[in-house]
Order: sequence, then structure tokens, then C-alpha cells
Amino acid sequence: MLLEFGAFESVRTGEQWKEVHEHRLAALLPSGGRPRFGYIWYPRRVPDPMPGAGGDCEGAAGTSSVLEKIIMERLQEVAEDIDALPVTEEDALALEPSVEQELARLRLEYEQA
Repeated sequence: MLLEFGAFESVRTGEQWKEVHEHRLAALLPSGGRPRFGYIWYPRRVPDPMPGAGGDCEGAAGTSSVLEKIIMERLQEVAEDIDALPVTEEDALALEPSVEQELARLRLEYEQA
């Protein structure tokens, strides 16, 4: 019985090590876990497709900064387009709430509280 259990554990451990070696070779890592002699090893950073959802945050930060730059450039373009639109003083005043509207809003908030 004890010999059977030992054989089972041996096979199980061998299968796990085989999977580990296959994974490390597929990821282009040294299969033994130690750095290869004579090579300089740099850790690989794979960007996380969903920053903030866990994973490699350092790699995601580089991708995030690129996306932020693109978004900021696009927002700048939109802001310039909006600034180029003709706006009269009447249009600007129509956007601001009047004193009566503000008082009515405050009354509603007070009554609901």
C-alpha cells in the first residue's frame, strides 16, 4: 500500500513538473527557473487589457498613459471645436439658471429633506 502511494506521488509530481517546464518554455523563460549563464534577463511586462481589474499593473500603466494621451488630444480637439462655435451673450445667459429657478430648486430640496 505504501509503495503504491509513493508511486502515485512520484507520477503526480512528475506530471506537475512537466507542465511547469512546458509553461516556462512557452513563455520563453529558462526552464530551470534560474537565469541562463551569460545572459542578461529583463522581466517581461505584458499589459493588462483591463487596467484596474488586477494582473500586471506596471505593464498596464504604460498602455494607460498612451490611451490617456490619445484621449486628451481628442478632448483638446473637441474643446477647440466648441470654442470656435459662435455664442452670443443671449445664448450664454440662457444657459445660466435664473434666480427664480435656483430658489425653486432649493425649495424642492428643502421640502424633500
